[in-house]
Amino acid sequence: MKVKPLGRAILVKLDPVQKKEIKPGLWVSDKHSEQTRTGTILAIGDKVDKEKFKVGDRVGIMYYTGNVVYLYEMGWYDDTHRIITEDEIPFKLED
Repeated sequence: MKVKPLGRAILVKLDPVQKKEIKPGLWVSDKHSEQTRTGTILAIGDKVDKEKFKVGDRVGIMYYTGNVVYLYEMGWYDDTHRIITEDEIPFKLED
């Protein structure tokens, strides 16, 4: 099975959430904080600007951006896959 976004939609896989040790033995996850998340573009729709975005690009998105995609038959059980539009990507990460 393959996911193909339509129109101006982009499928992004978010990077794993980091954990911070605030006291010895006490770890706090950033999973529920409202910080910017980074991820990798897995697929793009046919109307996305191909000069700006391509599969494999590293991008940043805001925490509440897009729609979470759960596809159990593909093993996507968590909230790491999002469908967003190209207007919802505020920046790209470049080397």
